[in-house]
Amino acid sequence: MRQVRPVIVRINADACFSDIGKILGWQWKEMPAKTRDLYDQLARRDKLRYKNELIAWQRAHPELAKAQQQQAAAAAAQNAGQNGGGGSK
Repeated sequence: MRQVRPVIVRINADACFSDIGKILGWQWKEMPAKTRDLYDQLARRDKLRYKNELIAWQRAHPELAKAQQQQAAAAAAQNAGQNGGGGSK
């Protein structure tokens, strides 16, 4: 679908970002199941590739990886505090 987005944008030059997303979503739903399965398979492969590259990077740069994990944990804790404040709004 990554290849399709520029074509959709070109054809629908006046469409806003959300409209482009709706068009792409509609095309995804209308796509034959076999074609969607191919894209899903590509996505799974790419996710595995990313995970393996991340592990390799973390092993090569343990000090940076630790700092990155600490930052992620701090951000998650901050988000939990903002989103889980007792259940009342």
